[in-house]
Amino acid sequence: MAGIGFRLKKMLMEDTYASILKAYLYSAVISSGPWLLSILCLSFLGLLSPLLLHAPGWASGSKWEIFAATIVYVFAFSLIVTGLITMIITRFIADKIYLEEDEAIPSTYATIISITIVFQAVTGGIFFAFSGESVFYSITATTLYITVSCIWIALIFLSASNNYRLITTMFFVGSLISLAAAIGAGQFFDLAGFLSGYTLGQIVIFMGFSYVIFSEFGPPTHFSLDFASYCRKYYELVWIGVLYYVAVWADKFIFWFSDQGAQIQGIFFGSVAYDSPLFVAYVTIVPALAIFLLNIETNFYGEYRSFYEFVMGKKPLHQIVEKKENMKRVIRSSLLDLLKVQGTVTLLVIYFAPGILAGMRIQEEVSIQVFRYACLGAFFHAYVLIITIILLYYNLRMEVLVITATFAAANILFTKVSLALGPAFFGAGYMSSCVVAFVISYFYLAKRIDQLEYMTFMSQPIVGKREDSPELRARPGGGYGQYIDLDDARASA
Repeated sequence: MAGIGFRLKKMLMEDTYASILKAYLYSAVISSGPWLLSILCLSFLGLLSPLLLHAPGWASGSKWEIFAATIVYVFAFSLIVTGLITMIITRFIADKIYLEEDEAIPSTYATIISITIVFQAVTGGIFFAFSGESVFYSITATTLYITVSCIWIALIFLSASNNYRLITTMFFVGSLISLAAAIGAGQFFDLAGFLSGYTLGQIVIFMGFSYVIFSEFGPPTHFSLDFASYCRKYYELVWIGVLYYVAVWADKFIFWFSDQGAQIQGIFFGSVAYDSPLFVAYVTIVPALAIFLLNIETNFYGEYRSFYEFVMGKKPLHQIVEKKENMKRVIRSSLLDLLKVQGTVTLLVIYFAPGILAGMRIQEEVSIQVFRYACLGAFFHAYVLIITIILLYYNLRMEVLVITATFAAANILFTKVSLALGPAFFGAGYMSSCVVAFVISYFYLAKRIDQLEYMTFMSQPIVGKREDSPELRARPGGGYGQYIDLDDARASA
């Protein structure tokens, strides 16, 4: 988040309550904007649709369930599929920024967006053809699937942008358009109109993001596949991206196709008693993500960069170790801040769970219990996400791959066990998998940070000895110093 991070840092340097509040607000929107605003938008649509739409089926909720299921499927599969390349693209962009090759960004963006549109149009078109709805609805759902996939890609490129105000504005404007257009179009075109109105707002968000990228980095000049080589070079990142989102969605998929789930229509399955409290629980970790983004881009990054500047500058070992200790203090302080703030938020929402869910028309006892488990699980989930990002700063890809693979496997296993144990344990599977992933990630963080200077030096390539040759002798100083023929030197003496 190089560009946005510097702007957030400038806000904090103003040292006023207004600037600090503004920094946290922008941090929350940047870190959680897409799904946070989508959940809020869907919540408003759920409350307003029965009041403003009077077509048959809306009163009973059947059409709303189809609409909500479509949105959930779009988000789930767009995240999993784009997860194949999101981490690779992130690394590619980071390298280009480090090498000051910003001109590669717009062409790479246009190329990846083009590939995403074609691939997701084919897969989405086939998938939604079995939705059981009209052709218009299937085409609109596919368009939404493509658009949301492109938004995930755009967000990666926007991490290098400085225009955080416009990014935030586009989030809000697009969400408001989704809300208004869905209600308006739904009154004339029923369910398909409702979805098309929502899709319109997402298209506005995507177009706005593309405008920010091209205005800041320039227009694309050619079709670029340079990023493709990273798939083989950093293959772990491919698996990390996919397995992380599999871990996030595994418990939902299992519940959908279990006895606790139900077929909504066609390919759409769901479990309202499980899904709704889970999605609300995810909103509770917004403070953690906002605090983390602010700390990582201000305090941590400064110490991180200073450490490696000392290494590259060949400073004495004791100074390098001192920089490492400073970095450890910042990490401990950041994690402690998260514990204080997010721990308080989590405890409060767990205590007031019945009232919170009642305000969202969720009153089933099992949903309240799932919500409490999910809030606690989301607390540890936030830590897992934060620690894995820190580990990736140190290029510890294999460790993060182990964490995400364990997270995915644990969520699948524990969710199945919770189903077998009965309603009293619904949601405990997700929570348990988050705890396991947290324990492993924290172990890796503590161990690898202690070994940081050792790993840094030992990971450098070993210089091999080269045989003497005319090519080496041909240059003054050769490859390793000046070569002198001692026999000739003695003879001339």
